[in-house]
Amino acid sequence: AVESLIAADNRRDFEAAAAAYSHDAVLTPPNAPEIRGRTAILAHYQRLFERDQPRLWVEPEETLVAGDFAVETGRTKGFLWHLG
Repeated sequence: AVESLIAADNRRDFEAAAAAYSHDAVLTPPNAPEIRGRTAILAHYQRLFERDQPRLWVEPEETLVAGDFAVETGRTKGFLWHLG
């Protein structure tokens, strides 16, 4: 799921990016107020992609496995280039 979201970000596909979130998700962008709900997240991505080109990637840090359950932690890194 994270890979699909990063790919949507890099394509500037705001609909696919927002679809990665549940209807009641909370997005916490860096240095900005939280954004609540998929509708608000969609609007956020649309505004962002109108003015900026993301270049993002994920750097995995640790994977924990217990039976058929796994959790991977990591960091999303990248840049935003202003299109104007």
